[in-house]
Amino acid sequence: MEGKFSLGSALKNVSVDAAGYVKTTFGEMVTDSVLGTAAMKSNLEMEAMMGLKFTIPSDLLKIIVSDFKSSTFDATPIVYAKDMPFYRKVIRQLFPVNEEIQSAIDGISLGTLVLPQKHNKYTMLFDRVPLNWDADYQSFVSTKSKIGLVSVDGEMLNTVINAYIEVKMPTNDDDRLYVYIKSPSQMYYFFGYKQGILNLVSNNTRFMEQLLKMKDKDKIIKLPDGETYEIQPVEESTASAFLNRIEAVKKD
Repeated sequence: MEGKFSLGSALKNVSVDAAGYVKTTFGEMVTDSVLGTAAMKSNLEMEAMMGLKFTIPSDLLKIIVSDFKSSTFDATPIVYAKDMPFYRKVIRQLFPVNEEIQSAIDGISLGTLVLPQKHNKYTMLFDRVPLNWDADYQSFVSTKSKIGLVSVDGEMLNTVINAYIEVKMPTNDDDRLYVYIKSPSQMYYFFGYKQGILNLVSNNTRFMEQLLKMKDKDKIIKLPDGETYEIQPVEESTASAFLNRIEAVKKD
């Protein structure tokens, strides 16, 4: 399959847009020794540009952007020229194609991508992310530690970073989103969203100081539909547990 995909469709007030390719491969028949049933083993792989939208205070986003921009001398740039047809196609699928977006698409032939901020509404936009569907975790999980971070809050970064993404989509619609990004300066930022609560933690002291001094009224946002969206600081062990889970998935 190819096209635009909406992942985590049961997530509320958070969206995950993806554009790219999905490939399914089938293998041998596997028999369940307990149930006595047989099923064909399959593998579902996705490769997609991903745009994430979630609510986070602009002051915190500015700290993240500042961190990444201040460490550009250690950064590895995204090489868009490696597959220009892919990028031209997915950008048309994720963004409204107007004169400015078309200009950005044309710029790919020069090996650059500069999306106008007013049209890039994604909190985070990632490059060509490889993901596998893990049946046990009921999640799409990124399979490589190096991922291109295109932008944060519309600010172009175009940098290859250490990052992990998991979009959990269980059959009971308890969808969840987990993102871990690390800048070249070795500062990491973890975001975990489930059931209206966004967990945040970082080893960037400036980020955490700004987060911890937020008033409760600023961390609990009342939405038009009457529900609430809560921003909640968590311990670094939460981020560590996520990384351990990702490593376990990759070893399976």
